[in-house]
Amino acid sequence: ISIMINNYNRARYLERTIRSIVEQNVGREVYEIVLVDNISSDHSLDVMNFMKEFYWDKANIRIFKRIGHKKEEPGNITKVRNFGIKQCRGEVIMFCDPELLHGPGTIKKMIEHHFQGKDNLYVVGKVYDAEREIQNLIDKTRTFEEALKIAVKNPVIRCGSERKVCYPFLSSVRKKWLVKVRGYDEEMIGGGHDDNDLWNRMHVANVDSLFDDSIIGIHQWHKPHWVNTDYNEKIMSSKKEILIRNNDRWGEIRAVKL
Repeated sequence: ISIMINNYNRARYLERTIRSIVEQNVGREVYEIVLVDNISSDHSLDVMNFMKEFYWDKANIRIFKRIGHKKEEPGNITKVRNFGIKQCRGEVIMFCDPELLHGPGTIKKMIEHHFQGKDNLYVVGKVYDAEREIQNLIDKTRTFEEALKIAVKNPVIRCGSERKVCYPFLSSVRKKWLVKVRGYDEEMIGGGHDDNDLWNRMHVANVDSLFDDSIIGIHQWHKPHWVNTDYNEKIMSSKKEILIRNNDRWGEIRAVKL
């Protein structure tokens, strides 16, 4: 399984996020962590390289830097996710945001679903969203259990069985299905439209959603990204036809024929 983390200026959170993954004590031969930096202007790459060296004997951490210019608008996460998908070596790709704290057993449970269950699954965990007013309290905690006690007092649930929808904070799917539907639509600009569009196209490809509320994560607060909602909705409504792209141009399809 490949755990893919796309990052833009999340140096503050990266170390604890990576630690919450590695310290689940799953053998390094079972999984890899694929870190993709999106032209960060903070010290994110320094944190990534430090964690790779620190956990050299426990985790296979691979670091990629997306080529671009500092003046470029980094908000289009879809391009970065598609780039990251192509780098992943695992049969299964697990999506994880750079500020997501993993609860115990997330890797093992994801693996069990994909390798002991059906082939066509999009597995979704339950993610609590830490609002700004409680983030300082979470920063002071030392363990996931302590942080969870704070998060459940303000239960803003970003994904899970209650929502029946999920942004890719804590979810997984076989890579072959991502390739089938051509990944994310690279014309979209953030805001969750891109995630919902991918999910819809997964359903067209007969991939079933499986919600497991025992797979738990905490999405820590951060400043929101710039989102062009009107632009995204225009794309969603205008693309009715089936578009065929080559391997270097993923996305941009509203439906798929398998």
